[in-house]
This record gives sequence, structure tokens and C-alpha cells, in this order.
Amino acid sequence: MKRLGKRLLAGWELTTLSWFMESKLGKEWADLTVPKSEENFAQSIIDLESTITMIVTDMYTEEDYQKIAGELQAMDGIKQISPLLELHRIEICYDTRKISLDRIANCISAQGYHYLNRV
Repeated sequence: MKRLGKRLLAGWELTTLSWFMESKLGKEWADLTVPKSEENFAQSIIDLESTITMIVTDMYTEEDYQKIAGELQAMDGIKQISPLLELHRIEICYDTRKISLDRIANCISAQGYHYLNRV
């Protein structure tokens, strides 16, 4: 019985949030941001693309950037790599359904580069 109660409460919260989003931002935005069922909610989380900025400590030149970017772009699931705007930083947009952050980090490490953290 408790589980059913939580499920009903979650549905009420989503409905309330949907009404709020629709009233403040318009129906199109509410339809995009608030799922209508549990299955849609799970799918909306899975479908997300993510962007991460990684600090690569030994990426000093344009050639280093090109080497890393070339290897990453060859991987399935990498959507876009931003142009080199700042040394030591690379911004990667990837499809979370096809590739994990760990695989991206391993690709950078396999080329002999090191990253400090993920911003």
C-alpha cells in the first residue's frame, strides 16, 4: 500500500509541476520537460546527451588537442568536440546511451594524456 501511495504522490507532483511549467513557460516547454508516465520519465533520463569539460594537464599545443579530438571523434557516441579555446580544457558532448564518461576518460589516458578532474 505504501508503494502505491508514493506512486500516486509522484504522479501528483509531476502533474503539478507540469501545470506550473505550462502556466509559466508555455505548453511546448512543459511537454518537453515533464514526462507523463513512469516509462516516459525513465526514457527521458536515458535519452539525455551530456556535455563535459575535462582538464587535460598535458595538452599544451594545438597538435595535442587535434590528437585527442581525433581519437574521441572516432568513438561511437561522441556528438561534438568544441574548438580549442583554452589550453588544458576540452569540452565534449556525448550520447549517454552509446558511451560512458569512463570510456572517454580511458581514451584520453590511452593516448598518454592525463586529466585532473571533470568540470
